[in-house]
Amino acid sequence: MFSALWRYDSPAYKDAVVLYLIFEGSCCVRIPELRESVHLSAGDALFIPDSYAHTVGDSETTASIPLDEMPASVCDLPYGDDFLANMFRRQLIFGDDSPKTHMEALRFFAKEPFPSALLNSLPPMVKLEGFARQRAGFLNATFQQVVEYGASGLMGQAIATRLGEAILVLFLRDYLSTSSHFSAGIHRAL
Repeated sequence: MFSALWRYDSPAYKDAVVLYLIFEGSCCVRIPELRESVHLSAGDALFIPDSYAHTVGDSETTASIPLDEMPASVCDLPYGDDFLANMFRRQLIFGDDSPKTHMEALRFFAKEPFPSALLNSLPPMVKLEGFARQRAGFLNATFQQVVEYGASGLMGQAIATRLGEAILVLFLRDYLSTSSHFSAGIHRAL
């Protein structure tokens, strides 16, 4: 949950992609390396299918801080691997009582590189307007389960990871079914 002036730098994690879902408020995501920015409003979602360093904030002019320096609300958990459990429960809360931006972020890491046929066919930032609003029922129920299972130990974290992947697959399906970038051969096969 962010309010007032906020902006953070997200590093380029190796073999990772990220999906942002905006439920309330708005933000701007910028990939400095590409000199590209995308503005997101409540209901929008954005997928970054490559390991780019990027900034996320209320505007492109707000001063930014590294992601790991953002204040976080972290729960002490009586079971499971606390480090992994906190990855699923960590909430960033920044700012005061001014208008808020409620954003959920899912970062996916892979032991092997992601399917290059799919990712190479996508633009550097894939925006899907209204996705979080249109899929609100599914997303709210799924995020609740991600947090619950993710906090319950290694077996629960495996379930939480698959639920997060289900959100990503739904996003990609919706995007490919409405996109002019749809390639009948490769995308239909995927």
